[in-house]
Amino acid sequence: MAFLKTLKVVLGHPLNQGQPLKALGRYFKWQLGSRLVAGPIVHEWMNGTKFIVGPRETGLVETLYTGLLEFEDMAFFLHYIDEDDLFIEVGSNVGTYTLLCCGVKGARGYAFEPVPRTYGRFWENVRLNHLEARVKGLNLCVGEKPGSLFFTTGENVTNHVQTKGEAGKSIKVKVATLDSILRKENPTALKIDVEGFEIPVLRGAKLTLRKP
Repeated sequence: MAFLKTLKVVLGHPLNQGQPLKALGRYFKWQLGSRLVAGPIVHEWMNGTKFIVGPRETGLVETLYTGLLEFEDMAFFLHYIDEDDLFIEVGSNVGTYTLLCCGVKGARGYAFEPVPRTYGRFWENVRLNHLEARVKGLNLCVGEKPGSLFFTTGENVTNHVQTKGEAGKSIKVKVATLDSILRKENPTALKIDVEGFEIPVLRGAKLTLRKP
């Protein structure tokens, strides 16, 4: 079933319309290559950017299949952001949108990722693309007020703030507000993907959101 679901995503993607054989070629090339090569590989993406991808990194694997996995959202940022802008990614995971806005489009960026292992992969991608001077990465959670929260660690791209009584592996992470970190900045766009924790993020960004 997972196989059929993935093929539906690949063949139905706007960038794969009219070229099903190429799309299937990318799919089967990865399926074969990921079994023959131990560990992650470097994938050439767009406009000279690259990312590191391993077999279990679902979002990146599907980006490899499609070019722009979240087509409408990614296309929006490609048209909207330019090199004079400041892009903020809350819940960056391994940094796909940061690579898009800061690597492809040349903007400055802040990225927030609370899971240390994922944050480490984020920085590998930043260094791979020589973006250290343009991107500030922070290994913390963004919320309504400073403090700490427990965060899941074993759910790949859907790790999230752990709710009371929720089972599963977790770690304690530091929490800060966007207002405290961005008080001297004037962002052009905030991209927030925090698995249901969006309201606390926005409550901690009231001053930021009032800026022009």
